[in-house]
Amino acid sequence: MFEVSLPDPAELRRCDDAALVAAIEDCARAEAAASARRLSAIAALTCRRTASDQRADWACDEWDSAAAEVAAALGLSQGRASGQMHLSLALNRLPKVAALFLAGGISARLMSVIAWRTYLVRDPEAQRLVDAAVAEHAGAWGPLSASKLEQAIDGWVDRYDPGALRRTRAAARSRDVCFGDPDDDVGTAALWGRLYATDAAMLDRRLTQMARGCATTTRAR
Repeated sequence: MFEVSLPDPAELRRCDDAALVAAIEDCARAEAAASARRLSAIAALTCRRTASDQRADWACDEWDSAAAEVAAALGLSQGRASGQMHLSLALNRLPKVAALFLAGGISARLMSVIAWRTYLVRDPEAQRLVDAAVAEHAGAWGPLSASKLEQAIDGWVDRYDPGALRRTRAAARSRDVCFGDPDDDVGTAALWGRLYATDAAMLDRRLTQMARGCATTTRAR
């Protein structure tokens, strides 16, 4: 278990500069390690809830049921909880990267980008090679911009499974947002589209914030 002594804010104000920098580093590692353990718990629950087909006759499937539990535990929308479940399963798919994450060696943001950029690598040998290469280099990727980080990950995906990279780029090229014709009778219009997973998470978060600000509505978010 990752252990770190978390200083009290009052203590921090009495620290010298070097101690403050060390506290920042320690807390960042502790935050990453805690996030990794949260995702490990989500992965365990997801696997447990979706292991059987006993709920085949339910109105919602096992994944939706698990997402509802995760959403309640984290105070998230069910859609965002489902995204966390997908992300958590990457810990099983990328064991070396997961070990680095569990040790606090990479941030939750970095783990999320790695998970999504390697999602379409399905060949077991290619997956093993990508996992090992990314785990070896990811510790130095924290300062990279979003585009340079994607390029760094894609370089290893392209080396070991070029087909997966082509599928990722094809999916990216097909992203769009569409609006249906307005329904004049009820004043609504359909909205659908395909976004990067990171953009979708940001949009979901913003829409949830907007919905919470609408005190006059009781509709579910």
